[in-house]
Amino acid sequence: MTTTKKTIGRFKVRKAGNSMVITVPKSLAIREGEMFVLNVDDSATQLVYEKADQTNPWENGQFKTFNFRQNMQEVGNYGQGHDVGKEQVTW
Repeated sequence: MTTTKKTIGRFKVRKAGNSMVITVPKSLAIREGEMFVLNVDDSATQLVYEKADQTNPWENGQFKTFNFRQNMQEVGNYGQGHDVGKEQVTW
């Protein structure tokens, strides 16, 4: 399987705080907050950014439309239940 390269443009590195930044064109439809992995070859002449696997449901949008309040009404809030067993022991 061969992959083809597509040149998007030339971008100048700039300094932002203690980091160096390369801008990404808005036309690539990359959302703010997306995670990428940077790979570099041994000579540090080829940098390749690849989208990182988004396994964290708080970051990948899995819970974006989930209604937590409605779910709590349906199943209850178990953190607010009554104590059972030794939790009621007076010291």
